Amino acid sequence: MSQEVSVRKESDGKAVPLFSADKPITTGKQDWLGRINFAKNLATAISEWSSNEGFVIALFGPWGSGKSSIKNLCLELLREQQEPVKVLDFQPWLFSTEEELFNAFFRDLEILLQSAVPTAERTQFSKEFKYYVTTLKVASPVSVVAAGMAAIFLPAIAPFIVAAAPLIKGVLDSGVAAMDAAVKSAEELEKNTSGRTIVDIKEGLHEILKNLEKPVLVILDDIDRLTPKAMNLLFQLVKVNADFPNVLYLVCCEREVVEKALKTEAYEGRDYLEKLVQVSFHIPFPAYDDLHQKLETDVQKLIERTWQKDFDKKRWEKLFPLIRPFFKTPRTINRYVNALKFNLNLFRGSEANEINPIDLIALEVLRLCQPEFYETLHESKSIIFDVAIKYKIARNDRNGKMQLKEKLETVFAKLEGETKGSCKNLFFELFRHTAWLYDYTPWSPDDDLLMASELRICDELSFDRYFLYRVPNNDISQASIEELLKNTGDGPALFLELRKLVDFHASALILSKLDMNLKRVSLEDPAGFVEAILTFTEDQKDYSLATSMIARYVALLQPDTRLQALLKAFASGSAPLSSLILMRRFHQQFNDNLFPEDAFKRLAKVVAKNYEKFVVDTPLPVHPSFLAMIFSWGIVQPRSTRKIRAAVLDLTKTDEDFWVLLELHLGTVIDDKFAAGMSEVSSLRMSLGDTNIKWAYDWFEKFYGIEKLHKRTKRLVREAELTERQKSLLNYTGTLLSLVAESEKN
Repeated sequence: MSQEVSVRKESDGKAVPLFSADKPITTGKQDWLGRINFAKNLATAISEWSSNEGFVIALFGPWGSGKSSIKNLCLELLREQQEPVKVLDFQPWLFSTEEELFNAFFRDLEILLQSAVPTAERTQFSKEFKYYVTTLKVASPVSVVAAGMAAIFLPAIAPFIVAAAPLIKGVLDSGVAAMDAAVKSAEELEKNTSGRTIVDIKEGLHEILKNLEKPVLVILDDIDRLTPKAMNLLFQLVKVNADFPNVLYLVCCEREVVEKALKTEAYEGRDYLEKLVQVSFHIPFPAYDDLHQKLETDVQKLIERTWQKDFDKKRWEKLFPLIRPFFKTPRTINRYVNALKFNLNLFRGSEANEINPIDLIALEVLRLCQPEFYETLHESKSIIFDVAIKYKIARNDRNGKMQLKEKLETVFAKLEGETKGSCKNLFFELFRHTAWLYDYTPWSPDDDLLMASELRICDELSFDRYFLYRVPNNDISQASIEELLKNTGDGPALFLELRKLVDFHASALILSKLDMNLKRVSLEDPAGFVEAILTFTEDQKDYSLATSMIARYVALLQPDTRLQALLKAFASGSAPLSSLILMRRFHQQFNDNLFPEDAFKRLAKVVAKNYEKFVVDTPLPVHPSFLAMIFSWGIVQPRSTRKIRAAVLDLTKTDEDFWVLLELHLGTVIDDKFAAGMSEVSSLRMSLGDTNIKWAYDWFEKFYGIEKLHKRTKRLVREAELTERQKSLLNYTGTLLSLVAESEKN
């Protein structure tokens, strides 16, 4: 998987940025929610304000609902007027302390008001406004007790200080030093104001502001980003200055957050807001159809730019209704699309994509909207992929089904909020096999191969990719598989590519990945493909998966080319063991009409000849596939039974070799976890199943002889000093013979 984050190019060669800024819109051309009329009415109400009083308007809406966007639309409309309203777009969250906030607010307010008053009055206005602000600063550090002390020294402003102290105390830390600074500032202030009170100064400012031709607008946005202490200060400043004529305030915030911050023991936050705000509006609720159309368009554009192949549009159409309930604000869509864009780039390669994009789209919804549940998903892999899920449900094991359901409910316990039901629906779409526990969508084990080939998250091997953001060490990248698939039309090149991969990955994993993509294997050189797989299998001594894959591959060929392709593949005799097991596989599928009877016999003759030559030239190997080889030999050449039996008896002349034969038959049963604490009968039936018990018996009967088996086991019991392992092997052998004899009687 490529770890380099890059961007696609547009048709004109320009790079598409990896992220789009999560910023509010700034112009009506960007308004896809149809809020321009709301903004237009708001702008008209502001520009036509004619009262000589101040006014406070509030625009309420939850986080991400578009308050700043409406504010920007309103500003655009105000700027387009012939005589635009002068605006201060104050951003309080830029300041880190209450003192900085206090100073910045009055500095910017002074600049705004001074620009609005007539030129002839600006100097006087600026002077008076500075006196006014300085007076407030003097009062700001005064606590209730300190206010009484200040009244002794500052009789001219004492009434204001006492009244204002509860509103604006706390801007600066109170203390002796602060009190000394306040006293000195107050003495200086009293000299310059000639004994005028704060009321006198403010009345002078009122017279100047009454004569403004147009009102001015102060916008306070994102107030709900502030700390509770800073929120209180800002609303106190608005309250102190709200009666200035022709000064309008537009406050944009999430009402519940502000009310909580303003609440005190004396009053509720809502009561405080209602006394301060004359008119309030709520952001118009977006039409969900518009929101979801935006979401669908953004995701589709993203896929077209960053993921130009392997995108299942039909499945996307099915998935989209399941993710819509999670998106109720424009900001949620922006955050989601940005995160999705980044993660798609992580998984996108130049030659191959390493995950299924539809599954990533769904998983990203869960990650952003239900983060705790998302974190639990990866930790719950063993529950999700418990192999018993399919096994027990297939057997209609009601108790097993309930136990598995209870385990899965512990995962769902992490869900919270109103999207819990939607999350479950999304989970069942991602992991459809678990939906069986709730009697939902039917699932067939045959679907597993399809899920694996599509790198779906419900494939156990692909699952970790979605959380690690890379191909795990125990997996093969899709880029490597693509390279392998390129060589399937050239047998020798394919064999070399397989040998190259096996230096890093297990042969079973390589073949299973190739099997998943079998429909994409080239049909140009079928003989070369079959010979390469058989030779690789012989080399790695891993037969079962390869032979089943070749059988399915041959079924894809035209009937008239199957025989010639296999005859050519078998001609070299380079893979006698795997070819023999392959013929057994063909025999099992004979009812599928894969070959006419005469064609099968012709192939069997070639394979048997190669194998018999191998047996003559090489001592018959004893390894886990030995039993299957002998049985396959008997199927391919049924008339060779005597020859095969002679070879087996020759192989087991010594007792040591005989113990190896029994170990091959029954060693796994003894080692099986089900054998612990069980009788031989129970563990045989649990581990092998009735069909394989009969197969093991038939093997002995055909290629060794039941009578010989009885005699030899009795002799060993009588004459040999047996280990515990050997005693178990003999006990299980006797049980095997008894079970079959009992079934034949019944």
